[in-house]
Amino acid sequence: MGAGATEFSFNSKKDEGYYANQMNPDLMKMRVAGKVVDEITGEPILFAPINIANTNLFELTDIDGNFNFYIPEPTAEIVVEYTGYFSTSSIVQQGQIDKVIVLHEGSTIPDPRSEIELNKISLESKHAHFLKVDTEDFRQYLNNNSIYPLATTYDPVGKMVKLEFIINKKQMLDHIKVLKSSGGKQYEEEAIRLLKSGPSWRCEDALNFPCTREFTIYFK
Repeated sequence: MGAGATEFSFNSKKDEGYYANQMNPDLMKMRVAGKVVDEITGEPILFAPINIANTNLFELTDIDGNFNFYIPEPTAEIVVEYTGYFSTSSIVQQGQIDKVIVLHEGSTIPDPRSEIELNKISLESKHAHFLKVDTEDFRQYLNNNSIYPLATTYDPVGKMVKLEFIINKKQMLDHIKVLKSSGGKQYEEEAIRLLKSGPSWRCEDALNFPCTREFTIYFK
């Protein structure tokens, strides 16, 4: 379980997206659905951004706090960052349709946990908080600077580039290499350019440089 997450099961209703995609059984196997609620009141949190960690993919909850998206890998870490609540991360699996994520009230800046606690959490989690900017700002940077349209949700016919890189002591990226790609050379070059010219990164432990990270950019 990720930092700040409380979870339990619920009976999720099938939404319009569910019925629209029933003709694609492979895509349906990748479906993840659930709900985001307030810890104290249990009320749904509407329009909460849910980020698939280490990617530019995200989804917003609807007016009932429900979410519905597709993940290309068997498991993924999702991160919910919403004003007035602690950032919360949790692991989801393909085919899981009863995920409930409970947000705890509080400000993530500054984080009241000690540096030792934060280091322990970051070692247990691989989500994109290795960025020195928040997830929304980084996503906006990608959208504003990419020469190709970016995806927000997973589409099996879209393009993707998965990169691995080293964060050096200057918090810059070295030795960027393509681990997986479905877009061709032009998309690989664009993904590398975006990471190189983007915001600085950091390692889990500020004293433990260099470190290796991965990030996947999905294009339309």
